[in-house]
Amino acid sequence: MSKTKALIKDYLLYFVGNSSTRFVTLLLLPLFTRTLTKEEYGYFEIINASILILVPIISLQLSEAVLRFKLDKKESADKANVIETITSILIVTAVISNILFLIITGFVNIPYKMEVILFFNTFYATSYLMRIARGLGKRKLYSSSNVLYSLILAFAAVYFYTTNNLNLNNVFNVYSIANFVVSIYLILKIGVRNLFSFSKIELKYFPILLAYSVPLLMEAMNLWVMDLSDRFIIKFYIGLDAVGVYGVAYKLGISIYFLQIIFNLIWQEESFKDHDSNEVPVRNAFIFNNLAKLLFSAFTVLLPFFDLYIKLFVDKRYADASSYLALILGGIIFSSLSSFWGIKYQVSKNTKGSLYTSLIGGAANIALNILLVPLIGLYGAALSTFVSFFIIFIIRIRNSKFYIDTSLVSIKSLIFGFAISLIFGVVISFNIPFIDYLLLVIGCIFSLAYNKELIYRMYSTLTGKV
Repeated sequence: MSKTKALIKDYLLYFVGNSSTRFVTLLLLPLFTRTLTKEEYGYFEIINASILILVPIISLQLSEAVLRFKLDKKESADKANVIETITSILIVTAVISNILFLIITGFVNIPYKMEVILFFNTFYATSYLMRIARGLGKRKLYSSSNVLYSLILAFAAVYFYTTNNLNLNNVFNVYSIANFVVSIYLILKIGVRNLFSFSKIELKYFPILLAYSVPLLMEAMNLWVMDLSDRFIIKFYIGLDAVGVYGVAYKLGISIYFLQIIFNLIWQEESFKDHDSNEVPVRNAFIFNNLAKLLFSAFTVLLPFFDLYIKLFVDKRYADASSYLALILGGIIFSSLSSFWGIKYQVSKNTKGSLYTSLIGGAANIALNILLVPLIGLYGAALSTFVSFFIIFIIRIRNSKFYIDTSLVSIKSLIFGFAISLIFGVVISFNIPFIDYLLLVIGCIFSLAYNKELIYRMYSTLTGKV
């Protein structure tokens, strides 16, 4: 099977699993906005973003080491016990973090503290186990666990909604239930002995794993650090209800990121396996060009679609969220593109480069938020997100010549895609009657034409013609 054919088949496999979670997000958002006040939803979004940051910190991002040291063909066989070693370390860090949390809550009032700690622990376990499934090459298991998570999440939320019990307490419980069920499923499928065994723990490799994984903390946290800093600064200057409105816009905008997540899931594995091949820079440029086209064309479809979605399904109290979609979507596109280029740091084990660029972007985001949010409100937060991710993208593209043949990167295509997206963003801001429907049709046609080569390759793969 050719590399291209294998890549497309893997993409389709991951697409099924990850798209299910995006679909459920769209399904549940109207339920949450109808039952929670803006302040309650804002609080949930702050807790959710905080957990997404805390998990990489507490786990020391060692889950990335599972991929790096298990998938690399050139790694020595004596590192076969890397999973057992990392699992033992993460169990210890989880216990310590729970103890610290309980101590802190003795002095600081954290609403719904038991629901929050249950949410954290179940998410912590699920995220690591899913990474193990990938490290063992069990892609179907990874995809199926995402589908199972989506089904449990939807069922639990609809149950609480129909019984008039979908309050903030049970919103936390819905996610905890889904994470818990998926964790049990993954443990049963992977096998307890493959996850933990005292006889297989090799702590002598801990410094090696740590030296690789710790610099990746900022890379893993970058998107969520910017998100969380946005929300805390919004809460400080405007209020928790504004966090709820911004949270709706961000939750929809982040949907475009799942296209990049799927690419990363596959491409990260392929990069680790054959990073010394002479074909890598050329092949990476080809993938990058298609990814950029896919993301910019997705913008032209998702922007009018989400604008309509907010008007038709989301509670009217959150209607202003549509005003910030264009900037958030644009920022996430550049975050996605910079994330693709960032894989080179993991491949070459130069994870300090990832740390450096992420710190620059994070500092820019916080500074711009402090400057702009008091002046232009939520537009300032959205603009800060866009500019900071664009800065990271520019820095990484200038430093990636050895990983991607930059002479083959289609700059004209990037500019064209950005220009079309900019036009869509400007036009939709005028709120012309029925403009959403017109732009949605135009966006779909444009996307099909702009990605015709990629679509043909996928069609050929599905029909066995490649």
